[in-house]
Amino acid sequence: MIKAIKVKGSSMKPIFKEGDIAFISPLSFHPFICNLQSVACNLSLGDCAVYNFEGQNLLHRVIKIVLNGIWVQDDGQVMPLHFIKWSNVLGRVASRNPLKNGFSGLIYFNLRKIYRNILRVERIEIE
Repeated sequence: MIKAIKVKGSSMKPIFKEGDIAFISPLSFHPFICNLQSVACNLSLGDCAVYNFEGQNLLHRVIKIVLNGIWVQDDGQVMPLHFIKWSNVLGRVASRNPLKNGFSGLIYFNLRKIYRNILRVERIEIE
């Protein structure tokens, strides 16, 4: 069953903005069908996932998938990269926007990271 959540905060801007509605598709677990690297068949690197972290539901990008969970980080890189157990993952964002899911989402995340680092270097050189 697909659920809808209202996005709060700005850590995933400009892909998700405050007040946007994100549709969440539950994960499907098929360990005999999936490859050994991914226990959840419908979750890929670069996807945006919703998970419970310290009592809050958060929406961030999947950076790494391991057998016991996922590593996630927000696009704005405000929060550090952190690990989430499968039991805390509520689902993945269902979207036609290629920057919200999969390989193109991962490319976007990395390009944004490079851009932020360039801006930091320019600020240091100017000062």
